[in-house]
Amino acid sequence: MITDDRANVGYVGEILSLFAFIFSSGPVKVWLDMQIGTTSIDKIVEDYEEKRSWASQQMVSFYNRRKQLNKWDMMIDQIYFPKRY
Repeated sequence: MITDDRANVGYVGEILSLFAFIFSSGPVKVWLDMQIGTTSIDKIVEDYEEKRSWASQQMVSFYNRRKQLNKWDMMIDQIYFPKRY
């Protein structure tokens, strides 16, 4: 264990300290980037909106392709399996 040489925390303490380190380092990095000037909240929001719009476009194009394939499937079914009355 990493902290075993300094304190006897056990496995649960080790896991908790790992989660605390991971989830606290992200906001600190964003704050430091904002102080340096390489990142701004507006840019983060803009990037997020762009990713959401890209995902939305992909979903719409997938839906349209699937709809076209369904039409082709129906045409093939009519050719190979004609309806008999």
